[in-house]
Amino acid sequence: MRSGPKKSFPQVFTLRQGTWVNVSDNVRGWVKVTDETGREVIEADVAPTEPGIYKLAVELDKARRPVSDMQLVTLVPFSEKKKERIGLYYLGSWPYESGGKPRSAAYANPSGFIEVTKENKDTPLSEHFRVGQFLTKDQYDVWPKYVLVDEKLLDKLELAVSELESEGVDVRHMHVMSGFRTPRYNKGGGNTGGRANLSRHMYGDGADVYVDNDRNGAPDDITGDGRVDTADISLLGAHYGLTGPASIPFAYLDVGPTTNGGPSGRPVGAG
Repeated sequence: MRSGPKKSFPQVFTLRQGTWVNVSDNVRGWVKVTDETGREVIEADVAPTEPGIYKLAVELDKARRPVSDMQLVTLVPFSEKKKERIGLYYLGSWPYESGGKPRSAAYANPSGFIEVTKENKDTPLSEHFRVGQFLTKDQYDVWPKYVLVDEKLLDKLELAVSELESEGVDVRHMHVMSGFRTPRYNKGGGNTGGRANLSRHMYGDGADVYVDNDRNGAPDDITGDGRVDTADISLLGAHYGLTGPASIPFAYLDVGPTTNGGPSGRPVGAG
């Protein structure tokens, strides 16, 4: 297995099973993972030390085949945030960062961030969603940017797409109106009406979405009744989240704490 595209230097890691592997810069831009005998390791539980989004490929007898449907992401540690920012990108402070006990582990400080650049912003995270879709809607000229995207949110979004498709709805593009919000933006950026102080958007597991197949920045009439309203996302909202008011036909999807502790409950601290 090889990971790239950033150059790395020889390192040694330990797998969960206790087996030693060597990681060497065998080919510029790719990292080769082998065991003690020099055999390439396929199921290595290792990651590059430098944060980024890495391509994967398998190699046999010097023939390399890219793995197109999988990426390796190494996070920028939360500790890299200094004075509410990483580099030039402002994040703000999380609700319990300066003290106090979070109401649950779900409200603890995040462990790290995905670093997003102009070059990797279109990296697919799942079949219908790309990493750049979840960026906070501010600081447009600042790169790199930093984002949180919970894997369970991606699962839920794809399940929502599948649910709509099972009802005969054509879903070629889902627009993420609001994905990750930095605490700084959640507090004072854009239209703050209806936002919660403990919004799950700040933790990367909440999103406001709608079907936008023509990519014109407005929700589609997926019911075919000639109107765009909550009926157009009723299936999605009924099964997977909270719908907005009738004039705003998007669905809020959340994988954080719920009122009954299960997937059928409504989100706690949503918004």
